[in-house]
Amino acid sequence: MQVMVAQKVAVGVYKGVTTSELDELAAETSASMTATHPDYALVSSPFMSSFPADPFVQTNADMYILAIA
Repeated sequence: MQVMVAQKVAVGVYKGVTTSELDELAAETSASMTATHPDYALVSSPFMSSFPADPFVQTNADMYILAIA
C-alpha cells in the first residue's frame, strides 16, 4: 500500500522540492486514495499532524473512522 503512494509521490519530485512538500504530497495522495481502500487513511495519518486542517483530508479521515466504528 505504501509503495503505491510512494510511486505517485515520486512523480511530484523536482529539483529543489522540500521534504515538507513531499510530506504534504504524500498525505494528500494517500488521503485521496482512501476512496479506493480505507486503509490508505492509515498511511496518511503520520503526515496529518504536520499540516493545517484540510477539509478534504479531514472528510476522508472522518469517513474512515465512521467506517470502522
